[in-house]
Amino acid sequence: MTNITIRDATADDIPGISRIEEFSFSMPWPRSVLADFIEADDRICIVAEADGAVLGYLCAIHVLDEYHIGSVAADPAWRNSGIGSALVGELVSRARASEGQYMFLEVRESNTAARRLYAAFGFSEVATRRNYYDSPTEDAILMTLIL
Repeated sequence: MTNITIRDATADDIPGISRIEEFSFSMPWPRSVLADFIEADDRICIVAEADGAVLGYLCAIHVLDEYHIGSVAADPAWRNSGIGSALVGELVSRARASEGQYMFLEVRESNTAARRLYAAFGFSEVATRRNYYDSPTEDAILMTLIL
């Protein structure tokens, strides 16, 4: 069994994060945005890592008592292995430890696996953002968690 570690991302992780981002999303964030998530004080970027390889990542914005999850993805070879759950669980733990009050995110309406993952942590579907995503155009489901 591979020993997986969840830790804060560093600049050295950007190539691995970017590779997963490009594979996972039709409009991937550029490396400069990923670097901002790693460097900025109001942003969080954590990775799931094993043997020096990035297996998944989560990027979020932290403002006051709110956390906005911007991106979560796992390497295709590691999907459905608990990587996403471990990353979301780590962020929820950190948010609660820092007395966070709310967490929210947008997810493609068709991404039922992600919606189930977030629901397992207690996120509720509270609204629809019409035509939120491009390539292809799709509604987003706004999900929130009261911490």
